[in-house]
Amino acid sequence: MWKQIGITLTYGLVLILASAQPGSANDNDEAVTIELPEVHMELALQSDIYSNGDSTYFAGMAKRAHTGFTIREAKVVIEGVYEDYLEYNLEMGTAACLDGGFMVLEAGIFLKPLAHVKLGVTKGHVLRGFEMYHDCVHLLTAEKPIFATEFSPCHPLGATVEFEQDFDDNSGILAQLVVAEGSGGTADEEHDINMGVHYRTPIPGLTLAGSYTFWKWNAVYMRKDSVQTPGGARDDYTYFFAEERTAYDGYRAIFGVDYENHDLSLRAEGFTGKAFKDALDMPYYADIWADSSNTVKITGAPFEDLEMRAMLVQGGYKVPLRYPKFRYIQPYVQYQWWDQASNLDNGDYASSFFTIGVNIGVGSGSALFKLDYQTCIDFADDGGIPGYGEEQHADRVLARLQIGI
Repeated sequence: MWKQIGITLTYGLVLILASAQPGSANDNDEAVTIELPEVHMELALQSDIYSNGDSTYFAGMAKRAHTGFTIREAKVVIEGVYEDYLEYNLEMGTAACLDGGFMVLEAGIFLKPLAHVKLGVTKGHVLRGFEMYHDCVHLLTAEKPIFATEFSPCHPLGATVEFEQDFDDNSGILAQLVVAEGSGGTADEEHDINMGVHYRTPIPGLTLAGSYTFWKWNAVYMRKDSVQTPGGARDDYTYFFAEERTAYDGYRAIFGVDYENHDLSLRAEGFTGKAFKDALDMPYYADIWADSSNTVKITGAPFEDLEMRAMLVQGGYKVPLRYPKFRYIQPYVQYQWWDQASNLDNGDYASSFFTIGVNIGVGSGSALFKLDYQTCIDFADDGGIPGYGEEQHADRVLARLQIGI
């Protein structure tokens, strides 16, 4: 309920401000200046081609590998200010990472009581490192890390406090505190409290990032239980599932370094956390924590004791071109490593992925063509999805054309 109320109020306020007309006057005959909002559109269409397997990972989830076309993103963005003390933004459209459909993707209202401070309510990206903070179509690579949704829910709704100040031409700080609803879409016994900071160092182009999330999830899950079958043999059992709800506490921590200068882009980030959802709602990790009788299983629930680790390293170099229709070419590479159960000793739960691609600036505007190839170079022997192995993990070729107007 609170999620719908928050989105509705934010959406309504943004539309009111966006439709306000300049030139009105108050009782003191002082002109009220209302700047017209900036409106632009973003469109990204892509094709995914899979080979050498029948399954793949996307944003931390596994899915069947289906070759086809996707509307990666199509949205209208409205941004503006009301005098000097109020900012607002609204993004409406569709995005593949949110399962498609027309919706409010992001929205926010911010009050500026001080020169470097903003207070408000927002639905959107949260300051968690670098990769989690940026829109997918604004990344160097084509998509978010494969473990993205495991470490960060997409576009949470909550109260936000931001502080931003430049120290000089090169250095400055952006800090943010967000108190948002939990991943279940409610604040009832849930919270997603994130503290994040980006520090631009005196070294031109070098930025450090860090964030820490206090996580609480009120999970609905199915508990598998059994009773001995009446009249049956000693080892005959009748199995049944019961729905239960339990709150779990955990954390997420992200740290990273980013360098953007002289057409060179370098980024490295580390991720760690505790209390994660059972992989794909399958009784896999549940089997590991089953009781000694091996008859009680919990599936679909997060485990407070389950820890994960992940990292990514990537780099790209932009080469200017002298052709009118092509501004530059930017080849890039990325390596990802993800241990889905780093605190377990009985098995290998780590996988690694390698990506190589190229960005090509098209025309004189902001159009971009992306060509991206990703392969699994080391799939976990015991981690991930039961029944899915290295020989079944498909390679992906992604081609995307995106433009901002």
